[in-house]
Amino acid sequence: MTFNNIFFVLLFLSLNVSLSANDSSFYAEGSNLIPLQETSIELKKEVLNLTRKGKEMDVQVRFEFHNPDAPKTLTVGFVTPPTFGDVSAEENEHPQIRDFQVMVNGKLIPFKIKNLEKTDFKLSEEAYHGFDFVYYFEVPFQKGKTVIQQAYTYRGGESTEASAEFNYRLTNAKGWANQAIEDFEVNVHFGDDAYFSVPYSFGKNKQKADWQIVGVGKLSEKAQDRYGLQFRMVKINKGYLQFRAKNFQPDYDLWLTDWHAHNEVLFWMDSENPTEHLFEDFEIAATIDFYHPKEDLALRSKEELRWIRNYLFAKHGYIFKSKDLQTFFEQCNWYIPNFNTKSDPNILSEKERLLFEAIVAEEKKR
Repeated sequence: MTFNNIFFVLLFLSLNVSLSANDSSFYAEGSNLIPLQETSIELKKEVLNLTRKGKEMDVQVRFEFHNPDAPKTLTVGFVTPPTFGDVSAEENEHPQIRDFQVMVNGKLIPFKIKNLEKTDFKLSEEAYHGFDFVYYFEVPFQKGKTVIQQAYTYRGGESTEASAEFNYRLTNAKGWANQAIEDFEVNVHFGDDAYFSVPYSFGKNKQKADWQIVGVGKLSEKAQDRYGLQFRMVKINKGYLQFRAKNFQPDYDLWLTDWHAHNEVLFWMDSENPTEHLFEDFEIAATIDFYHPKEDLALRSKEELRWIRNYLFAKHGYIFKSKDLQTFFEQCNWYIPNFNTKSDPNILSEKERLLFEAIVAEEKKR
């Protein structure tokens, strides 16, 4: 089953405007709070925590707002478009997020869910797909600080290019009175031994985003490009990725991608001139999918089997005595040499170990 990226739209209406009066047309994705025409309330702080759980992303976010004027209440609408691809009619009857909760100033508040077609919310034709759902609730903004916290889990997208894609809308911050997030922080927990991509920049000036690894890992320096989108690759051994900024005014949104192996290998090198013959040899070998049947190994050359077998240990930082192996893996932006790593199959994951055993069995046949 294929699911496209989960997109979100947040619509803000003043309390004295009914839902049927909302005929504004705009398109957005993600889960930031968007005032429709806010001129006084400022977004002071956002702390966003994203935790991957397989094909799903757990979202926990805290917003701090400042209202300098008299108290007012806004009706907040949270719209989730439908799934795409080979999806049953029954699945289309339900939004692709779960366990949604919202809290205002420390108190859980009620919310309602309706099929968008059964409400008077209006979206542009570009944003409307027919099976959208809207979550809506009232938020009282007192004079001074208001804290809104949200938590939910949503299903990421997948395609022929990537096994998992997760997006989050950031650019909506410009809709608040200060047109920015004065203090922004995002923590990305993609799991241990993870290799994925993050945006190279959030601005039209192409300035490199100051991503930081909290724990042990490695960030690619090179701006990779795919379909006009620039990104960096990151390898997390253990820990998480963090980005913090003051007066944050993003032109681009956050998107995280776990690429399929046949694409991933294209993003391994930061060097513009890698050891070409080694890369070509390994690129052919790396097209093997760890989930392929053992018969696939029978089609591989002796040299290809050697590359794949050693790649399994390189992922764990093994330092090779063979010069060609060490020369190649040192050029990979995910390789982190570890003097404590031994050539012991027990360091491999279960799937890696099964592939290792299958390769060794095939090599013994030759």
